[in-house]
Formats: sequence, structure tokens, C-alpha cells
Amino acid sequence: MRSILALIVVPVAFAANKPSPTPTVKTGNADVELTATLYVDKASIAQLLGSDLGGYYVVVNVRLAPKTSEKIKVFRDDFQLRTDRDGERSKPFAASQIAGRGALVVSRTYEGGGVAAENGGPVFGGGIGGMGVGGIGNSGGTISNTAKVESGSKNKENPLLGVLKEKILAEKETDEPVSGLLYFPMEPKQKIKDLELTYSGPGSKLTLRFR
Repeated sequence: MRSILALIVVPVAFAANKPSPTPTVKTGNADVELTATLYVDKASIAQLLGSDLGGYYVVVNVRLAPKTSEKIKVFRDDFQLRTDRDGERSKPFAASQIAGRGALVVSRTYEGGGVAAENGGPVFGGGIGGMGVGGIGNSGGTISNTAKVESGSKNKENPLLGVLKEKILAEKETDEPVSGLLYFPMEPKQKIKDLELTYSGPGSKLTLRFR
């Protein structure tokens, strides 16, 4: 009887720890097709990267496929993630901004509704270290992320850096489909239905909702 109960309990426990599904959506214009898969919860991000990034990032796997013979220029800064929860907008971080050598001080400037404020963000030393991206929740605001490396740091390189670099969306000019990850700093516990991805590449601006 105990053996039967064990067989029942183990699969149930495994299912409870399984990351939630990540929706995949698609859109396009005359020049390019965009496909995006969202990773918003800590479990799915940890499964993807081997780290949950402290819970302060939303990860999006994007694929760009040119529709013509013309090459497109791929820039990560052409993407923006917005949340309906408080109007926060975020540009993707480079791998080195998340897990680079030394301490990275992130400053976030909020602008919107005629109000601007600057928030000294967290200090990342060889990774997240339990620190999160700070924010003031300025409704309808736009976030401008800037960073500087503190001098004099002798921290060893974080192994996570290599993983982030390997999986990140490459910036290049191409006439072939290209895919990779984008790492957006966001306040924790975002809801899938609240997130909107925009892409300002070739042709008209593309917008994706993950509902």
C-alpha cells in the first residue's frame, strides 16, 4: 500500500514543480516575420538558463525571419517590453550587464506624464546576488537603463555570463532567419496577460500580446 501511495505522490509533486507553459505568438509585416516565446516565471527561466536571474527579469525568445531577399539589420535595442500593471517599459540588457565581471550599478530613469525621476538601481557583483532591479512604478513611464562598472573589483567571471552570451539574440545583418533570447529587467511577478512586446525594425512597427 505504501509503495502505491509513493508512486502516486511522486508524479503529483513533479507536476507541481513543472514550469508553466510559455505562450508563443507570431506577427509580421511585408519585410519580416516575428515569433516570440515568453518566459515570465522563475521556474521556466531557471530551466532555460540554469538561473532564475533573481526573479527580476522577463526573458523572451524571439525569431526574426526576413520575407524578402533584402538583408535586415538585427539590433536588440529595437525591442521593448511593456507591462500594463504600471506602464513600465524596458529595453533588453546585454549579458555583461546581468552577469559581467565586477560590480554593475544600474540606474533607471523614469519619464512620463511630465514627471522624471532617477532611481539608483541594484549592484550586481558577478551576477544577481539576490538583488533586484529597483523601480518607482511611475504610471505610464518609460525606463532608460544605464550602467557603469565599479573600478577596483577583482571578482571572478560568473559562469552564467557564458550561458547568457551563448543564448542572446545576436546583432548582425542577415537575410536568413535568426533567433535568440532577450533579457528585460522588470519588477517581479509579472502576469503574462499584462505584457506587450514591440519591435521597431524594418517596415512598420510590430506589436505582440501574450494573452
